[in-house]
Amino acid sequence: MTLRYKTLLATIAATLILAGLLSVVSRAFLFRSYMQLEEKRVQSDLDVALSVLESQKGQLASFAQDWGAWDDTYLFANGENETYAETNLLDETFVYMRLNLFAVIRPDGELLYAKGFNLQAMEEEAPPQGWQEVFSRHLDLGSFELESDARAEIVMLNGMPWLVAAHQIITSLYEGPVAGTLVVGRALNAAEMGVLSELLNMPVEIREYDPAALPEDYTAALANMQASGSQKTALTRDEDWIAGYTMLSNNEGDLHLILRILEVREYYNHAKIFNRYFIAAVILIGIFFSVTGNLVIEKNIIRRLDVIHRGIDLARTTQDLSTRISLPGNDEFSQLARKINQTFEALQNSQKALEENEQRLNHETLHDTLTRLPNRTFLLSLLTEILSQPADGALTGVLFIDLDRFKLINDSYNHQTGDQVLVLTRDRILACLRQEDFLARMGGDEFAVVLQNLKTESEAVDAAARILDAFKSAFEINDRSIYLTASIGIATSKHARQVDVLLRDADLAMNRAKASGKARWVMYNMRMHSDSLTLLQVESDLRRGIEQEEFVLHYQPIIRMDTGLIEAVEVLVRWMHPTRGLLFPGEFLPVAEETGLIVPLNEWIMVQAAQQWLRWHKQGHSYLNLAVNVPAQQLQDASFQAMIERYQPILAEKCAQLQVEITESTAMADYDLAHNNLAHNNLARMREFGVRIAIDDFGTGYSSLSYLKRFPVDILKIDKSFLERIQENVTLLDAIIAMGHALGLQVTAEGVENEEQLEFLRQHGCDKAQGYLFSRPVSVSIMENLLERNLLAMDVEGTEEPLELV
Repeated sequence: MTLRYKTLLATIAATLILAGLLSVVSRAFLFRSYMQLEEKRVQSDLDVALSVLESQKGQLASFAQDWGAWDDTYLFANGENETYAETNLLDETFVYMRLNLFAVIRPDGELLYAKGFNLQAMEEEAPPQGWQEVFSRHLDLGSFELESDARAEIVMLNGMPWLVAAHQIITSLYEGPVAGTLVVGRALNAAEMGVLSELLNMPVEIREYDPAALPEDYTAALANMQASGSQKTALTRDEDWIAGYTMLSNNEGDLHLILRILEVREYYNHAKIFNRYFIAAVILIGIFFSVTGNLVIEKNIIRRLDVIHRGIDLARTTQDLSTRISLPGNDEFSQLARKINQTFEALQNSQKALEENEQRLNHETLHDTLTRLPNRTFLLSLLTEILSQPADGALTGVLFIDLDRFKLINDSYNHQTGDQVLVLTRDRILACLRQEDFLARMGGDEFAVVLQNLKTESEAVDAAARILDAFKSAFEINDRSIYLTASIGIATSKHARQVDVLLRDADLAMNRAKASGKARWVMYNMRMHSDSLTLLQVESDLRRGIEQEEFVLHYQPIIRMDTGLIEAVEVLVRWMHPTRGLLFPGEFLPVAEETGLIVPLNEWIMVQAAQQWLRWHKQGHSYLNLAVNVPAQQLQDASFQAMIERYQPILAEKCAQLQVEITESTAMADYDLAHNNLAHNNLARMREFGVRIAIDDFGTGYSSLSYLKRFPVDILKIDKSFLERIQENVTLLDAIIAMGHALGLQVTAEGVENEEQLEFLRQHGCDKAQGYLFSRPVSVSIMENLLERNLLAMDVEGTEEPLELV
């Protein structure tokens, strides 16, 4: 072995020994210093975390003090400010202050008011179980004095830390006597702890001080704190993390919580990196001084750089990112080559990711994000392609599917449940289809199925029937059984080969299925299109008819059963159409309700009827009451109350003789007046003026004692369908009359057409009746003749027979 090589080997060996010694020394001293710095940093960050918690406690205490020493709160606690909660404790208040609980406790400990709020779901929820006992124990609510400040504490409730504050309820001048205690709380749940962790830029966790139930690292931390006599300590978890622990005391100084933070071991990692590069540098320096001459430089530097240069130049000229530089070794040049190779690989992966992302975006553009089904755009493209092909005798069918009353699911549960129903609906529909069929989501709760290669339209009908059968079983979601139906419209290329026409036809058929009672399929026919055009024409004529007052009013008498005389008249509308002649309500009122024109039409009816009614009073019929029907849309229209206010002074004391009728289905089905403030307020406002409220068509919908007691109802009008089958409904009719009287209501029977029905109603104590037995709805002139005869009959005392009106 030559001296050059011996010297080179000796130098290398010395360099390696030096590197080893430096490594040991650095680990003994350098790493220890870095670890001490880490522990000091952790303890400093613990102080920051505690400071942030104290700041949040102070904010919450300040909120409790502001609201506790407030006159409005003081009045509410004394039972004088009834609107306090609904005007002040809005959802926005809870969101703004990040509150999960707001409560008012009387001085004797009785809970006066409590509202819980879910900040994640953004909705009201029940207060947590056992909160009052836990908060009272930690905040010592019973010892509040007039001069005391707000108290704030972190407590553990049901396994979750809570930030709570309380303040005595006094006046804004901080005067008593104390009316109670105001308590507010914020649950430090995963979301809140996430906010705290993000604020501190480190994971934070709070646990209850229970040595028997704490994880192993907490137990070790407690042992360290006990040994050191400190309430703070730091523990190394692994190569990457170090944890800090501190005890939290309550207002009485008792340890009850332990807080932990986690921090990345940046100092330790820096030390490792520094040590690694330091040793590498020592080795390279030793090798550098061991190697002499241009040959070594040429071999180990110039040539290696040239390899890198040629590799980069090849990748640049060929635009081939799969090019790799082959440079063995582990020095800076080989590392640079690997970094360059990694860069090439990253660029290649980025290019591939861009291509995949472009494909994904194209897919998302044509697919629904929830169900992953093709969307309307995709469906239109597919149908265009299918229908553009020459017809070969096979039919293309479209099923337009709309879920019945799907909005009720979102309103009753939540939108997450609704989304699950839509996904399960997708699965059920797909299970009913053939391999070549195509399902798309059109939006909302609407789906469309494209059926290809149909031999006859009956195959489309069979597919629709299979889908309807699939909806017969319940959707099992979150331990709930949800039943749902669907309405399906069917159209085929037999009638149209244009995409928009085919979809329009299927939509028309679906709407016809909805109108026919839902939960069924309907095949499109040519008449449906003409019917839709007719509907548009009726709407146009109806708007013109309202503007030009083409309507006339007829009146039907309502008879008192005990005297047989007219007590009231019910107003009914007819349309004197300029080309179609006299139209009855069934021919135009459904269109008016669907288009919203029922509101201006019914306002005109009410005004005209009231004017005629007042004229009859001036003619001597001051005993006469007036019954008018009010549809649900008008009750919920903001202009209705303005109309009530406008005409009340004109009617004055005659309001007591005015009877407003709403149908039972209006009250309980499509429009829940019990929960609709505008409609309910309109009814209540009319009652204030003395107007009587009648439930029309009673017994056909959701008859219930509970809603009769909840609504301001004076009169029940039994639907005529009960009298049509009087022998079958004897018990039910008797029960309705008795129920109405038990509730202090008058009972009117509709549809009385023969003596048998009349005699039955007399025997069972019905108060009033109307129907063809007495009179059909008649014009003003005929009604005036009936009223004159009624006025003459009123002079005959002791009459028990009804006035013969017909």
